[in-house]
Amino acid sequence: MVESDFVRECITRFATLPENEREDLLVRLRNVHAEKKQSEQSAPSTKGSIFGGKGTGKGKGQPQSNGGSSQSSSIFGANLNAFPAGSPSSPFAVQPVRHEPALIGNDAIDVFFREEEGSALLTRNDCVKPASHAEFVAKVANWLSFVSQISVDKGMIAKSFVNASPEERGRLERIFRRDADRTMLNEHRRLRFIETLTLCNVELQDYHQGGGFITAFLSLFLRQEDVARVIWHLHRHEMVGYFKGAAQGFVSDSRVFHELFRQFLPNLNAHLERHQMNSENTQMWCIKFFVGMGVHFMPFTIVFQYFEACLQHGHEFFFKFGISWLQHLETHLMLARSTSELGALLRNEHPTDQTKSHPGLWKGSVKDEIEAFEEILANAHSVNLNRFGDFQQLRIRKAAEFEQLMIQRAKRMEELADEVENCEGDFSDEDD
Repeated sequence: MVESDFVRECITRFATLPENEREDLLVRLRNVHAEKKQSEQSAPSTKGSIFGGKGTGKGKGQPQSNGGSSQSSSIFGANLNAFPAGSPSSPFAVQPVRHEPALIGNDAIDVFFREEEGSALLTRNDCVKPASHAEFVAKVANWLSFVSQISVDKGMIAKSFVNASPEERGRLERIFRRDADRTMLNEHRRLRFIETLTLCNVELQDYHQGGGFITAFLSLFLRQEDVARVIWHLHRHEMVGYFKGAAQGFVSDSRVFHELFRQFLPNLNAHLERHQMNSENTQMWCIKFFVGMGVHFMPFTIVFQYFEACLQHGHEFFFKFGISWLQHLETHLMLARSTSELGALLRNEHPTDQTKSHPGLWKGSVKDEIEAFEEILANAHSVNLNRFGDFQQLRIRKAAEFEQLMIQRAKRMEELADEVENCEGDFSDEDD
Protein backbone atom coordinates (compact mmCIF):
# COMPACT_ATOMS: atom_id res chain seq x y z
CA MET A 1 0.00 0.00 0.00
CA VAL A 2 1.50 3.38 -0.97
CA GLU A 3 1.67 6.13 1.61
CA SER A 4 -1.15 8.26 0.18
CA ASP A 5 -3.49 5.24 0.13
CA PHE A 6 -2.61 4.47 3.71
CA VAL A 7 -3.36 8.01 4.88
CA ARG A 8 -6.61 8.05 2.88
CA GLU A 9 -7.73 4.80 4.50
CA CYS A 10 -6.80 6.17 7.92
CA ILE A 11 -8.98 9.21 7.34
CA THR A 12 -11.85 7.08 6.03
CA ARG A 13 -11.79 4.80 9.04
CA PHE A 14 -11.38 7.72 11.43
CA ALA A 15 -14.53 9.39 10.10
CA THR A 16 -16.60 6.29 10.87
CA LEU A 17 -15.58 6.10 14.53
CA PRO A 18 -17.80 7.36 17.37
CA GLU A 19 -16.68 10.65 18.91
CA ASN A 20 -15.24 9.10 22.08
CA GLU A 21 -13.19 6.57 20.08
CA ARG A 22 -11.88 9.35 17.84
CA GLU A 23 -10.63 11.25 20.89
CA ASP A 24 -8.99 8.12 22.27
CA LEU A 25 -7.42 7.31 18.91
CA LEU A 26 -5.90 10.76 18.58
CA VAL A 27 -4.30 10.41 21.99
CA ARG A 28 -2.93 6.97 21.12
CA LEU A 29 -1.58 8.12 17.76
CA ARG A 30 0.19 11.06 19.38
CA ASN A 31 1.75 8.67 21.89
CA VAL A 32 2.85 6.26 19.14
CA HIS A 33 4.35 9.13 17.16
CA ALA A 34 6.16 10.46 20.23
CA GLU A 35 7.57 7.02 21.05
CA LYS A 36 8.79 6.51 17.48
CA LYS A 37 10.42 9.93 17.43
CA GLN A 38 12.17 9.15 20.70
CA SER A 39 13.31 5.78 19.30
CA GLU A 40 14.75 7.43 16.18
CA GLN A 41 16.59 10.00 18.27
CA SER A 42 18.17 7.21 20.33
CA ALA A 43 19.48 5.54 17.12
CA PRO A 44 21.25 8.36 15.23
CA SER A 45 22.93 5.99 12.75
CA THR A 46 19.57 5.18 11.19
CA LYS A 47 18.29 7.96 8.97
CA GLY A 48 14.51 8.03 8.94
CA SER A 49 12.17 9.67 6.49
CA ILE A 50 9.35 11.96 7.42
CA PHE A 51 7.14 8.89 7.10
CA GLY A 52 9.10 6.97 9.72
CA GLY A 53 10.74 4.54 7.26
CA LYS A 54 14.48 4.09 6.67
CA GLY A 55 16.28 6.31 4.17
CA THR A 56 17.08 4.78 0.80
CA GLY A 57 19.73 7.15 -0.41
CA LYS A 58 17.28 8.61 -2.95
CA GLY A 59 16.98 11.80 -1.00
CA LYS A 60 16.07 12.73 2.52
CA GLY A 61 12.43 12.25 3.32
CA GLN A 62 11.52 9.86 0.49
CA PRO A 63 9.64 6.69 1.43
CA GLN A 64 11.39 3.39 0.85
CA SER A 65 10.30 1.66 -2.35
CA ASN A 66 10.24 -2.07 -2.92
CA GLY A 67 8.78 -2.79 -6.33
CA GLY A 68 5.67 -0.73 -5.63
CA SER A 69 4.76 -2.68 -2.49
CA SER A 70 6.11 -0.35 0.14
CA GLN A 71 5.73 -1.41 3.77
CA SER A 72 6.64 2.05 5.03
CA SER A 73 5.10 3.46 8.17
CA SER A 74 2.83 6.49 8.19
CA ILE A 75 3.37 9.89 9.70
CA PHE A 76 1.47 8.45 12.68
CA GLY A 77 4.27 5.92 13.13
CA ALA A 78 2.10 2.91 12.22
CA ASN A 79 1.75 0.60 9.23
CA LEU A 80 -1.92 -0.18 8.66
CA ASN A 81 -1.17 -3.72 7.40
CA ALA A 82 0.81 -4.48 10.53
CA PHE A 83 -2.32 -4.21 12.68
CA PRO A 84 -5.09 -6.71 11.83
CA ALA A 85 -8.59 -5.45 12.57
CA GLY A 86 -9.39 -5.95 16.24
CA SER A 87 -5.76 -6.42 17.19
CA PRO A 88 -5.01 -4.95 20.64
CA SER A 89 -2.04 -3.17 19.08
CA SER A 90 -4.08 -1.62 16.28
CA PRO A 91 -4.70 2.11 16.59
CA PHE A 92 -8.26 1.32 15.48
CA ALA A 93 -8.87 -1.30 18.16
CA VAL A 94 -11.44 -0.34 20.80
CA GLN A 95 -9.55 0.67 23.92
CA PRO A 96 -10.75 1.83 27.34
CA VAL A 97 -11.78 5.43 26.76
CA ARG A 98 -9.97 8.07 28.76
CA HIS A 99 -12.16 11.05 29.54
CA GLU A 100 -9.76 13.96 29.88
CA PRO A 101 -11.42 16.89 31.69
CA ALA A 102 -12.26 19.76 29.35
CA LEU A 103 -9.84 22.28 30.87
CA ILE A 104 -6.98 19.89 31.50
CA GLY A 105 -6.99 17.83 28.31
CA ASN A 106 -3.79 15.83 27.95
CA ASP A 107 -1.77 18.06 30.26
CA ALA A 108 -0.10 16.38 33.21
CA ILE A 109 -2.24 17.15 36.22
CA ASP A 110 0.67 18.50 38.28
CA VAL A 111 1.61 20.80 35.39
CA PHE A 112 -1.95 22.11 35.24
CA PHE A 113 -2.07 23.01 38.93
CA ARG A 114 1.41 24.51 38.86
CA GLU A 115 0.70 26.70 35.82
CA GLU A 116 -2.79 27.77 36.93
CA GLU A 117 -1.95 28.48 40.55
CA GLY A 118 -3.36 31.90 41.31
CA SER A 119 -6.01 31.75 38.59
CA ALA A 120 -9.48 33.04 39.46
CA LEU A 121 -10.96 29.56 39.06
CA LEU A 122 -8.73 28.05 41.75
CA THR A 123 -8.94 30.91 44.25
CA ARG A 124 -11.33 29.02 46.56
CA ASN A 125 -9.77 25.60 45.93
CA ASP A 126 -8.92 24.09 49.29
CA CYS A 127 -8.97 20.38 48.49
CA VAL A 128 -8.30 19.43 44.84
CA LYS A 129 -4.62 18.68 44.42
CA PRO A 130 -2.70 16.68 41.80
CA ALA A 131 -2.68 13.62 44.07
CA SER A 132 -6.42 13.81 44.80
CA HIS A 133 -7.69 15.00 41.41
CA ALA A 134 -8.65 11.52 40.16
CA GLU A 135 -10.77 11.01 43.28
CA PHE A 136 -12.76 14.18 42.53
CA VAL A 137 -13.07 13.27 38.84
CA ALA A 138 -14.79 10.04 39.91
CA LYS A 139 -16.98 11.94 42.37
CA VAL A 140 -18.19 14.46 39.78
CA ALA A 141 -18.71 11.70 37.20
CA ASN A 142 -21.26 10.19 39.59
CA TRP A 143 -23.30 13.39 39.32
CA LEU A 144 -24.21 12.40 35.78
CA SER A 145 -26.62 9.86 37.30
CA PHE A 146 -28.77 12.83 38.40
CA VAL A 147 -28.74 14.35 34.91
CA SER A 148 -31.27 13.76 32.14
CA GLN A 149 -30.26 11.47 29.29
CA ILE A 150 -29.19 14.17 26.86
CA SER A 151 -27.20 13.36 23.74
CA VAL A 152 -24.26 15.70 23.23
CA ASP A 153 -21.63 15.41 20.51
CA LYS A 154 -18.73 17.81 20.04
CA GLY A 155 -19.74 17.99 16.39
CA MET A 156 -22.74 20.04 17.57
CA ILE A 157 -20.39 22.95 18.18
CA ALA A 158 -20.83 23.94 14.54
CA LYS A 159 -24.47 24.73 15.34
CA SER A 160 -23.65 27.07 18.21
CA PHE A 161 -24.22 30.33 16.33
CA VAL A 162 -26.30 29.01 13.45
CA ASN A 163 -29.32 31.16 14.34
CA ALA A 164 -27.35 34.16 15.60
CA SER A 165 -26.87 37.37 13.67
CA PRO A 166 -23.25 38.45 13.03
CA GLU A 167 -23.68 41.09 15.74
CA GLU A 168 -24.99 38.58 18.28
CA ARG A 169 -22.26 36.08 17.45
CA GLY A 170 -19.63 38.78 17.85
CA ARG A 171 -21.12 39.82 21.19
CA LEU A 172 -21.05 36.28 22.59
CA GLU A 173 -17.55 35.59 21.30
CA ARG A 174 -16.27 38.75 22.98
CA ILE A 175 -17.96 37.76 26.26
CA PHE A 176 -16.52 34.23 26.07
CA ARG A 177 -13.05 35.67 25.49
CA ARG A 178 -13.30 38.12 28.42
CA ASP A 179 -14.48 35.42 30.81
CA ALA A 180 -11.79 33.02 29.60
CA ASP A 181 -9.14 35.68 30.20
CA ARG A 182 -10.47 36.23 33.71
CA THR A 183 -10.76 32.53 34.51
CA MET A 184 -7.47 30.96 33.36
CA LEU A 185 -3.86 32.12 33.15
CA ASN A 186 -2.68 30.17 30.09
CA GLU A 187 -3.92 30.77 26.57
CA HIS A 188 -4.35 27.15 25.46
CA ARG A 189 -6.63 26.53 28.44
CA ARG A 190 -8.53 29.72 27.74
CA LEU A 191 -9.18 28.39 24.25
CA ARG A 192 -10.43 25.09 25.68
CA PHE A 193 -12.76 27.02 27.96
CA ILE A 194 -14.08 29.09 25.05
CA GLU A 195 -14.69 25.89 23.09
CA THR A 196 -16.66 24.42 26.00
CA LEU A 197 -18.72 27.61 26.37
CA THR A 198 -19.42 27.51 22.64
CA LEU A 199 -20.64 23.92 22.89
CA CYS A 200 -22.91 24.82 25.82
CA ASN A 201 -24.24 27.73 23.76
CA VAL A 202 -25.70 25.31 21.19
CA GLU A 203 -28.73 25.06 23.46
CA LEU A 204 -28.47 28.14 25.68
CA GLN A 205 -28.18 30.64 22.80
CA ASP A 206 -27.22 33.29 25.34
CA TYR A 207 -24.84 33.75 28.25
CA HIS A 208 -24.80 34.61 31.92
CA GLN A 209 -21.55 34.79 33.86
CA GLY A 210 -22.94 32.49 36.55
CA GLY A 211 -23.23 29.79 33.92
CA GLY A 212 -19.61 30.45 33.04
CA PHE A 213 -18.60 29.88 36.67
CA ILE A 214 -20.36 26.50 36.70
CA THR A 215 -18.90 25.55 33.31
CA ALA A 216 -15.36 26.35 34.47
CA PHE A 217 -15.74 24.36 37.69
CA LEU A 218 -17.17 21.30 35.93
CA SER A 219 -14.45 21.53 33.26
CA LEU A 220 -11.87 20.62 35.90
CA PHE A 221 -13.42 17.16 36.15
CA LEU A 222 -15.63 16.38 33.13
CA ARG A 223 -15.02 16.21 29.39
CA GLN A 224 -16.68 18.87 27.26
CA GLU A 225 -19.69 16.77 26.27
CA ASP A 226 -20.51 15.95 29.89
CA VAL A 227 -20.08 19.57 30.97
CA ALA A 228 -22.63 20.55 28.32
CA ARG A 229 -24.89 17.70 29.43
CA VAL A 230 -25.01 19.04 33.00
CA ILE A 231 -25.47 22.66 31.87
CA TRP A 232 -28.28 21.71 29.48
CA HIS A 233 -29.99 19.65 32.18
CA LEU A 234 -29.91 22.59 34.59
CA HIS A 235 -31.14 24.91 31.83
CA ARG A 236 -34.07 22.64 31.01
CA HIS A 237 -35.12 21.68 34.52
CA GLU A 238 -33.69 23.31 37.65
CA MET A 239 -32.48 26.68 36.36
CA VAL A 240 -34.89 27.59 33.58
CA GLY A 241 -34.11 31.11 32.37
CA TYR A 242 -31.06 31.45 34.64
CA PHE A 243 -28.42 31.36 31.90
CA LYS A 244 -29.85 34.16 29.78
CA GLY A 245 -28.30 37.60 29.67
CA ALA A 246 -31.38 39.09 31.36
CA ALA A 247 -31.78 35.93 33.50
CA GLN A 248 -35.52 36.50 33.97
CA GLY A 249 -36.01 33.05 35.48
CA PHE A 250 -33.44 33.80 38.16
CA VAL A 251 -34.67 37.35 38.84
CA SER A 252 -38.18 35.96 39.33
CA ASP A 253 -36.86 33.33 41.76
CA SER A 254 -34.89 35.98 43.65
CA ARG A 255 -38.23 37.69 44.35
CA VAL A 256 -39.62 34.38 45.58
CA PHE A 257 -36.60 34.03 47.85
CA HIS A 258 -37.10 37.56 49.20
CA GLU A 259 -40.72 36.74 50.05
CA LEU A 260 -39.60 33.57 51.84
CA PHE A 261 -36.96 35.16 54.02
CA ARG A 262 -39.34 38.06 54.78
CA GLN A 263 -41.59 35.40 56.33
CA PHE A 264 -38.84 33.33 57.97
CA LEU A 265 -36.78 36.28 59.25
CA PRO A 266 -39.02 39.36 59.52
CA ASN A 267 -36.67 41.33 61.80
CA LEU A 268 -33.70 40.75 59.52
CA ASN A 269 -35.77 41.67 56.47
CA ALA A 270 -36.82 44.95 58.11
CA HIS A 271 -33.15 45.71 58.88
CA LEU A 272 -32.13 45.02 55.28
CA GLU A 273 -34.94 47.14 53.89
CA ARG A 274 -33.89 50.06 56.08
CA HIS A 275 -30.65 49.91 54.10
CA GLN A 276 -32.44 49.80 50.73
CA MET A 277 -31.99 46.03 50.32
CA ASN A 278 -35.34 44.77 49.08
CA SER A 279 -37.01 42.49 46.53
CA GLU A 280 -35.65 44.62 43.68
CA ASN A 281 -32.02 43.96 44.53
CA THR A 282 -32.03 40.61 46.37
CA GLN A 283 -30.69 39.19 43.12
CA MET A 284 -27.45 41.14 43.64
CA TRP A 285 -26.31 38.81 46.41
CA CYS A 286 -28.30 35.57 46.19
CA ILE A 287 -26.91 35.16 42.67
CA LYS A 288 -23.81 33.67 44.32
CA PHE A 289 -25.59 30.48 45.38
CA PHE A 290 -28.39 30.47 42.81
CA VAL A 291 -26.87 31.05 39.36
CA GLY A 292 -23.25 30.55 40.48
CA MET A 293 -24.05 27.43 42.55
CA GLY A 294 -21.49 28.41 45.16
CA VAL A 295 -18.44 28.73 42.89
CA HIS A 296 -16.46 31.80 44.09
CA PHE A 297 -18.72 31.88 47.17
CA MET A 298 -17.57 28.93 49.29
CA PRO A 299 -14.52 26.63 49.48
CA PHE A 300 -14.40 23.81 46.93
CA THR A 301 -14.97 21.28 49.72
CA ILE A 302 -18.43 22.80 50.20
CA VAL A 303 -19.07 23.43 46.50
CA PHE A 304 -18.94 19.66 45.92
CA GLN A 305 -21.50 19.04 48.67
CA TYR A 306 -23.75 21.92 47.59
CA PHE A 307 -23.65 21.03 43.90
CA GLU A 308 -24.55 17.41 44.60
CA ALA A 309 -27.43 18.43 46.89
CA CYS A 310 -28.81 20.77 44.22
CA LEU A 311 -28.66 18.06 41.55
CA GLN A 312 -30.24 15.53 43.88
CA HIS A 313 -33.01 17.72 45.34
CA GLY A 314 -33.58 20.21 42.53
CA HIS A 315 -34.15 23.96 42.56
CA GLU A 316 -35.83 23.88 45.98
CA PHE A 317 -32.42 23.42 47.58
CA PHE A 318 -31.31 26.89 46.39
CA PHE A 319 -34.05 28.39 48.54
CA LYS A 320 -33.48 26.08 51.51
CA PHE A 321 -29.78 26.85 51.54
CA GLY A 322 -30.48 30.57 51.27
CA ILE A 323 -32.74 30.55 54.33
CA SER A 324 -30.18 28.53 56.29
CA TRP A 325 -27.41 30.92 55.19
CA LEU A 326 -29.37 33.95 56.45
CA GLN A 327 -30.21 32.23 59.73
CA HIS A 328 -26.51 31.56 60.30
CA LEU A 329 -25.58 35.10 59.30
CA GLU A 330 -28.37 36.95 61.13
CA THR A 331 -26.33 38.25 64.09
CA HIS A 332 -23.56 39.60 61.84
CA LEU A 333 -26.10 41.23 59.53
CA MET A 334 -28.05 42.90 62.34
CA LEU A 335 -24.83 44.54 63.54
CA ALA A 336 -23.96 45.88 60.08
CA ARG A 337 -24.62 49.59 59.57
CA SER A 338 -24.22 50.19 55.84
CA THR A 339 -25.44 48.75 52.55
CA SER A 340 -21.90 47.97 51.41
CA GLU A 341 -21.13 46.15 54.66
CA LEU A 342 -24.33 44.11 54.36
CA GLY A 343 -23.62 43.27 50.73
CA ALA A 344 -20.11 42.00 51.49
CA LEU A 345 -21.43 39.77 54.27
CA LEU A 346 -24.29 38.38 52.19
CA ARG A 347 -21.94 37.62 49.30
CA ASN A 348 -19.20 36.26 51.60
CA GLU A 349 -16.69 38.59 49.98
CA HIS A 350 -13.67 40.40 51.33
CA PRO A 351 -14.43 44.16 51.19
CA THR A 352 -11.30 44.86 49.13
CA ASP A 353 -10.77 41.54 47.31
CA GLN A 354 -13.82 39.79 45.88
CA THR A 355 -11.89 36.56 45.28
CA LYS A 356 -11.49 36.02 49.04
CA SER A 357 -14.05 35.19 51.72
CA HIS A 358 -15.23 37.75 54.25
CA PRO A 359 -12.58 38.19 56.99
CA GLY A 360 -15.11 39.03 59.68
CA LEU A 361 -16.95 35.72 59.30
CA TRP A 362 -14.16 33.15 59.45
CA LYS A 363 -11.12 35.17 60.61
CA GLY A 364 -9.04 33.78 57.77
CA SER A 365 -9.54 30.16 58.79
CA VAL A 366 -10.63 27.91 55.92
CA LYS A 367 -11.22 25.13 58.45
CA ASP A 368 -13.69 27.30 60.39
CA GLU A 369 -15.39 28.34 57.15
CA ILE A 370 -15.82 24.72 56.03
CA GLU A 371 -17.22 23.65 59.40
CA ALA A 372 -19.70 26.54 59.37
CA PHE A 373 -20.85 25.83 55.82
CA GLU A 374 -21.28 22.14 56.60
CA GLU A 375 -23.57 23.13 59.45
CA ILE A 376 -25.47 25.50 57.14
CA LEU A 377 -25.89 22.71 54.58
CA ALA A 378 -27.10 20.26 57.22
CA ASN A 379 -29.67 22.76 58.49
CA ALA A 380 -30.80 23.55 54.94
CA HIS A 381 -32.18 20.04 54.50
CA SER A 382 -34.64 20.61 57.33
CA VAL A 383 -35.97 23.97 56.08
CA ASN A 384 -39.70 23.63 55.30
CA LEU A 385 -40.47 25.86 52.32
CA ASN A 386 -44.20 25.27 52.80
CA ARG A 387 -44.19 26.59 56.35
CA PHE A 388 -46.02 29.81 55.43
CA GLY A 389 -47.90 28.55 52.38
CA ASP A 390 -47.56 26.51 49.20
CA PHE A 391 -44.03 27.15 47.91
CA GLN A 392 -44.71 26.01 44.35
CA GLN A 393 -47.80 28.20 44.11
CA LEU A 394 -45.76 31.14 45.41
CA ARG A 395 -43.19 30.51 42.71
CA ILE A 396 -45.86 30.35 40.00
CA ARG A 397 -47.50 33.55 41.26
CA LYS A 398 -44.23 35.49 41.45
CA ALA A 399 -43.24 34.33 37.97
CA ALA A 400 -46.55 35.60 36.56
CA GLU A 401 -46.20 38.91 38.41
CA PHE A 402 -42.65 39.39 37.16
CA GLU A 403 -43.61 38.54 33.59
CA GLN A 404 -46.36 41.17 33.73
CA LEU A 405 -43.91 43.67 35.20
CA MET A 406 -41.47 43.05 32.34
CA ILE A 407 -44.25 43.57 29.80
CA GLN A 408 -45.16 46.88 31.44
CA ARG A 409 -41.52 47.99 31.49
CA ALA A 410 -41.05 47.05 27.83
CA LYS A 411 -44.17 49.02 26.92
CA ARG A 412 -42.92 52.02 28.87
CA MET A 413 -39.56 51.85 27.08
CA GLU A 414 -41.35 51.92 23.73
CA GLU A 415 -43.35 54.95 24.85
CA LEU A 416 -40.19 56.75 25.95
CA ALA A 417 -38.53 55.95 22.63
CA ASP A 418 -41.52 57.42 20.79
CA GLU A 419 -41.39 60.54 22.97
CA VAL A 420 -37.69 61.02 22.21
CA GLU A 421 -38.35 60.61 18.49
CA ASN A 422 -41.15 63.19 18.64
CA CYS A 423 -38.90 65.61 20.52
CA GLU A 424 -36.23 65.26 17.84
CA GLY A 425 -38.86 66.12 15.25
CA ASP A 426 -39.87 69.26 17.16
CA PHE A 427 -36.31 70.56 17.10
CA SER A 428 -35.54 69.64 13.50
CA ASP A 429 -33.61 72.23 11.45
CA GLU A 430 -35.28 71.12 8.25
CA ASP A 431 -37.60 73.57 6.52
CA ASP A 432 -41.34 72.89 6.71
